[in-house]
Amino acid sequence: MATSPEMLCRYCPPAFRQFTEAVVNLKFDEDPKYAAYMALFEPLCGAPGPQRPIIVDSLPKVGQKRGRDEEADLDLATPKKKVRLGLPATQWITIYNAHRPMKQRYHYNVANGRVAQHVEKGNDDGLFISSVACCQELWALIMDAGTGFTAQVYELSTQFLPKEWIMEKWEEGYYITAMAGSTNGSSLVVLSKGTPYTQQSYKVSDSFPFKWINKKWKEGFYVTSMATSHTRWAVVMSRNAGFIDQVCLCMGEGGMCLLCRMHAYGEGRNVYMSLLFTSHTHFSHIHLTHTHPTSHTTPHPNTSHLTHHTSPKHSV
Repeated sequence: MATSPEMLCRYCPPAFRQFTEAVVNLKFDEDPKYAAYMALFEPLCGAPGPQRPIIVDSLPKVGQKRGRDEEADLDLATPKKKVRLGLPATQWITIYNAHRPMKQRYHYNVANGRVAQHVEKGNDDGLFISSVACCQELWALIMDAGTGFTAQVYELSTQFLPKEWIMEKWEEGYYITAMAGSTNGSSLVVLSKGTPYTQQSYKVSDSFPFKWINKKWKEGFYVTSMATSHTRWAVVMSRNAGFIDQVCLCMGEGGMCLLCRMHAYGEGRNVYMSLLFTSHTHFSHIHLTHTHPTSHTTPHPNTSHLTHHTSPKHSV
C-alpha cells in the first residue's frame, strides 16, 4: 500500500501500527495469528467487567500445556526481526554535516497549508530555509541561523517551476537557494539574498540535461540545486558558487542522480565535498563528466525560452 503503517496509525496507540505491520507483512500462504492480534489490543480494553465479553475459544483447557507455536504467536507484540514484504515504507533520509554550534530546526510531513506557518515562525526566530524536499505531496523543511542570507522569499506553486515569479525575484536581487518538486507537478522554490552568486540559470526538461550542464560548466556555472517532479527534471546552475570542480553521475531505472560538488575555501588548501541525491522514476542512463573551471568571463546573454532561463548579471 502507498501509505505506510507509521503514517496511517501515527495518531493511534502503538498496537494499531503493530497490527497493521503484521497484516501487511503476511505471506500469501501464511495463516493469520489471531491470538497474537487480540493480545495486542488486550491492554486497550480496560479491566475485565460485566460489560466486557470473555473470549474462551482460544484459551487452553485445564491441564493443557501451551504448544511452541502458540507461544511464538503470542510473541508478536515484540518481534525479534521485522520482515518487510511488498512496497517499502516511505521514509525521510537526513544527512548531517559537522558544523559549529548554531540554531537549526526541521519539519517533515508538512502539508501545503502548514508550510507558511512553519516558515513564518522560523523567520520570527531568525532562521532561514536552507533545504527543502518532497515525498508523496508532503514537504520537509530545514531552517537554520547559519545560512548567511539577509532576506528570503518562497513560492509554493502548482507549476514546475513558476517562471514569471522567479524572473521577477531575480530582478530584485534574489537567487534560487533551494527547491523541490512533487509528483503532481507542484513545486516549492526558495530564493534568497546574501548569497555569493552573481548570475543564475535554470532548465526544466523531461530528461536529465547533460548537454546543457556541460555547456554551462564551460561558462563558469556550477549546479547549485536540483529537483524532480514525476518524470521532469529542474536544474539550477550559478556563477560564483565557490566550487572548483564538479562531476555528475546518473544511474539506474528508478535510481538517483549523484552530484559531487567540490567546494574550495580560502586558497584551495581545504576541499570539502557534498552530495546531492535526486530520485527519478524513469531515468535509465549512465553518464560521467569531469570538467575544470575556465577563465571565460564574457557576460552571458539574458536568454529566456521555454525551459532554459538565466538571471540578469548582478554585481555583489
